[in-house]
Amino acid sequence: MGYTSPITKDIAMPNNSDGETRVVSRKGRPGDSIIPPTVRPVLKVLAGASEGRTFRIESAETTIGRSQEADIHLDDEAMSRFHAQILFHNMEFRIKDLESANGTILNGSEVSEYALRHNDKIMVGETMLLFTIDRI
Repeated sequence: MGYTSPITKDIAMPNNSDGETRVVSRKGRPGDSIIPPTVRPVLKVLAGASEGRTFRIESAETTIGRSQEADIHLDDEAMSRFHAQILFHNMEFRIKDLESANGTILNGSEVSEYALRHNDKIMVGETMLLFTIDRI
């Protein structure tokens, strides 16, 4: 179920906390990517059994599903155990369907993997999520 990036070069990135530049390897999984501390991605449940709940995304690879082992666990029988992932890689957030039974819908269209933008609506199972990015 892992993701392997075709990117194999190193990229210099500024570290906002102390002004120094550090090299971050882009080899391997998006888990090697780091969400900048000035970016706060959030998923809010707009409709479904967990309506009103809010989840802050803090990892470069966040799994959504009905399994207790999913990073974002939602009580939705129409959702697969591991339904989708939010990925952060190369300064971009993406939604990726994990071959779920009912698919992942982004702004009304079924997607296998697609870039996310502020205020995108994601439907997984019978749960509607709102993706937002706050910058501090």
